[in-house]
Order: sequence, then structure tokens, then C-alpha cells
Amino acid sequence: MKNLVASIKISAETLRHPKVVNKLDQVQKLAARILEVTENMQHLITSLLDVSALEAGKLSVHLQPVAAHSLASKLVERYQPHASAKSITLLASLDQCWAMADPVRLEEVFDNLLSNAIKYTPPGGEVRILLGQRGDAVRFVVSDTGPGFTDEDKQKLFTKFQRLSARPTGGESSTGLGLAIAKRLVELMNGRIWLESSPGEGAIFYVEVPSAEQSSSDTVA
Repeated sequence: MKNLVASIKISAETLRHPKVVNKLDQVQKLAARILEVTENMQHLITSLLDVSALEAGKLSVHLQPVAAHSLASKLVERYQPHASAKSITLLASLDQCWAMADPVRLEEVFDNLLSNAIKYTPPGGEVRILLGQRGDAVRFVVSDTGPGFTDEDKQKLFTKFQRLSARPTGGESSTGLGLAIAKRLVELMNGRIWLESSPGEGAIFYVEVPSAEQSSSDTVA
């Protein structure tokens, strides 16, 4: 948080410099930087609040039928520009299926896995998203062609504030909280999350939550 505030302060002070204030291109770049850092700070604050609520047992979920395919499709559309900017191929195969879950928290879990896959996949790589029914569960799968995880990484992957061997490939930030939060949220929704990966061979994350029957009067898209 201290580093993020310092970055905003430096950018704002530079904006006030006489040599910059009348140069539109530099002003726009600095404004974009301030916005980016502010968004990172907002994400960090939200993550810290989630962790605090989870540890205090005060974060609850509201289970209801959720159109998992709609959530996944929205996220694929949201992250397509980011993937394209890194020359990453983003492929999706989404079956229509309904999950018994909290729509806000399920989207948070899906978002974390997809954003991480793009974050750690190098330019020219590929990210695949699969969604489908598996017995009485809805399964969401995200695979990438990133660096993968070592055995040591796997042991601490879902614990907070861990530094892993892999690093973001486009200068993106990482709080070290996302996967720890995702795991707890999935468990609160009576589901499970796990990883298959080897160093140098990418990673495959799986999430399963209970399925639900579509209802005309009680559904969330």
C-alpha cells in the first residue's frame, strides 16, 4: 500500500511540473498511470477486507441458482482486450449450466483464475476456459501456457501473502491474496478448487460447485 501511494504521489507531483502541464501526451500518460495504480490499490483494499472478514467468520454467502455460463461469458469478454494486448490467444468453451452459488462470490473466483492465467502467461501463449456439467457439480476450468508451478509452490499456493516462483509477464501487480480468498469462497459455497501443474508446462485450475436446476422465478444471470 505504501508503494502504491508513493507512485500516485510521484505521478501527481510530475503533473504539476511546468514542463509537463501543457504537454497533453505526457499528462494523459501520467493520468493513466494514476488510474492504474488507484485501481490496484482498490483491489488490494478489497482483498484485505475480504481476508479480514473471512478470518473473523463474518463473510457470508447467499446461495441461489446462478447462470454460471453467463458469468463466465462476461468475464471472457472483459479480459479479451487484455489478452489481445499481450498477444495471448483466449479460447472459451462454455456449456449452459446453473450453479447453486453466490453470484457475486462465484464471479470473484472465476475472475481471479482468469486474470491470473493471463497475468502469468507470456506473450504468444494461450489461455483456455471450459465450463460444463460434471455429475451433480458445475466445473470451471482455466488452463494456461505459463511457467507452471513447482512442488514448493503447490504447498503454499492457497495461503495468503505467498511469493511464488512465477512472476507476471506484463508488469502486472499481485497481492498474494487472490487464491487464498478464492479457496475459502469456494469452500463456503460447498465446492472445491485444485490445481494440476508441472514446471514449464503451464497450469490448470479447477473449480467445482454444486449444480442447480434452472428456475423461471429464482435465477441470476
